[in-house]
Amino acid sequence: MNPPNPLDVLLEWCSILGSGSRGQFDAACDGLLPDQSTPARLLSRLESMGHIDVDWDRSGRWAVIPPTLALIEGSGGNAVLLGARTGGTWQRLVELRRRGVVKDLMAVASSDAYPSTWFVGVASGDDLDSTAAELGGTAVTEPVWWALNHFADLRAIVESARARFVPSGFQAKTFDAPRLRFVDAEVTKDDWPPGCFEQRSQGKHRYIFVNDNGERHILDRWVAVHAELDRCRRRGVAVPDVLTWDRRSQRMANLAGAQLPVQWARAAILCTGLPPHRATQASWTDIYEGVKVTLWKGFCEALAIPLVGEDLSRFDEELR
Repeated sequence: MNPPNPLDVLLEWCSILGSGSRGQFDAACDGLLPDQSTPARLLSRLESMGHIDVDWDRSGRWAVIPPTLALIEGSGGNAVLLGARTGGTWQRLVELRRRGVVKDLMAVASSDAYPSTWFVGVASGDDLDSTAAELGGTAVTEPVWWALNHFADLRAIVESARARFVPSGFQAKTFDAPRLRFVDAEVTKDDWPPGCFEQRSQGKHRYIFVNDNGERHILDRWVAVHAELDRCRRRGVAVPDVLTWDRRSQRMANLAGAQLPVQWARAAILCTGLPPHRATQASWTDIYEGVKVTLWKGFCEALAIPLVGEDLSRFDEELR
């Protein structure tokens, strides 16, 4: 295996600990990766890659997912190892390759922004199951749909997160949907108008979505953002096309100001096992490779996003 990148080291630390608080994670980031992005962004990347789950909108705690071998559709028997992993996990896979249970083994680093992807090649479903069992985990043969079908659609998620008590509104920010950014807001005496808001509360950022009936919901950041985009579209407010797809290249483009909520981002990554590439043209955009049209349409339906096809060839040179 190539020398691990910083996110691999952080993932190993998480795997050894198993679960923990945001304070523990933030301290680990300061010690292991002092020059990297903010801890919240690193935690989000580990979650979207399918390694951990995070309770963002309540306790803030995180937990590592048990080892899971996810067989990538159309990959010729290559599975991606999700969840907990350490140097010992790699050595176990090397031993399984020596015994012929695993036919190929490769760690692919896309960038320092994400942990490397571990591809495990197997010759049969039985070998997939036995390899997962050797690692103390499970195997999944349709990971994209497994990830996508475990969750309700956007409006059901919002409805289930209705909250009577929300933060005070002091120094809150509101989401400017046409510009896809949070800006300073005036919320006084707990008088929340319709919209999407960010507020720091008890050391964490909280995201509050208020619908047109004044009902309040505490949500994950990107769920709250997409709820507000949906509200604006239904009111006739012009907002950007945040999720587009190119039939020629089977690439999907997601504007970084309205990223996919984790369950959908995880499903998009599991199309190839590789994280998105962050293109930095006029609007920062996450480019997902190998997304089939049925999956893109499924994302749009679940998130109440209009179907918009787009020629994404302008990204070709940047993605080489």
